[in-house]
Amino acid sequence: MNRPKRPAPEAAPPEVGPPARRDLRLLGTLALIALPIVLALVILRTRDTGGRGEGATGMSDQAILEKLQAADQRRDWVDALMWAERLGARRPHDPVILRARGMAWSNYAIASRPTRAHERAALRTSLERADCARRALGLLDSSATAATSGTVWLQAMSRIGELDETLGLSGDALFTYELIKQRLPEEDAPAMRAYWLRALFYDPVSPDTSAWDQRMRRLGLR
Repeated sequence: MNRPKRPAPEAAPPEVGPPARRDLRLLGTLALIALPIVLALVILRTRDTGGRGEGATGMSDQAILEKLQAADQRRDWVDALMWAERLGARRPHDPVILRARGMAWSNYAIASRPTRAHERAALRTSLERADCARRALGLLDSSATAATSGTVWLQAMSRIGELDETLGLSGDALFTYELIKQRLPEEDAPAMRAYWLRALFYDPVSPDTSAWDQRMRRLGLR
């Protein structure tokens, strides 16, 4: 007697697994890169509609500049960035405002922020700092390009050199100081910074910085 065949078991539907880890890492990296820009835009928008900073509607350029200077003095880099960007929205091609915006982004990225307990780093990841520093360098370079006087050009280029040094780009900083020397040979500060960097390049262990030391002593800084 033939027994009836049992029906074959149905195949289970494929399980939907979680996204691949590398996709999550990629999304996380993109989010970190965009975070400081998004954060700055959110800060600007929320403070325009009321908040710790007054709205800029109806304020003169001079009033906004005073707000920016006050924020710099109290080391409030978030407020300083807000007021600098508001000035930039009104006068996008002004080389002085471009320099102010560049310095605001630089301070926002690098400078410490005081808190009730202790100072903390402005941003929490190197990707955030790098993105803000890139914006700062771009604005400072635009300021130098748009400068209509030697003083404004010198200030923008000097800031570029200082930021390059802060970021560890000593070669770029030396190149910037050498450009200043060629155009404004009478300026001592960039020439001395170039001398300092060249001495470090020649001998990082025991650089010959006697000229730098003598100048600092004459200025009462040593």
